[in-house]
Amino acid sequence: MRADLDAQNEEFVTAQEAYENLKNETAIVTARKMGVAAEVEQLTGMVGKLDEANQRSRATKDALEHSIERMASRLARVSR
Repeated sequence: MRADLDAQNEEFVTAQEAYENLKNETAIVTARKMGVAAEVEQLTGMVGKLDEANQRSRATKDALEHSIERMASRLARVSR
């Protein structure tokens, strides 16, 4: 009977250690998941800002190209 009790006690200790290990691993995975989610959110925001900057850059380029075309047209008229 004592051997059976010792075996059950050992089994309980092993199960308790496995549970604690699983709890720790779950906490680590959860923390990593939260870190990745925060990084994704940050990168998504950066992409949005880059898209806005790209749109402004394209609008500026288009405006400059239009101004150059107008200036070239005026110069062509003046040089005639």
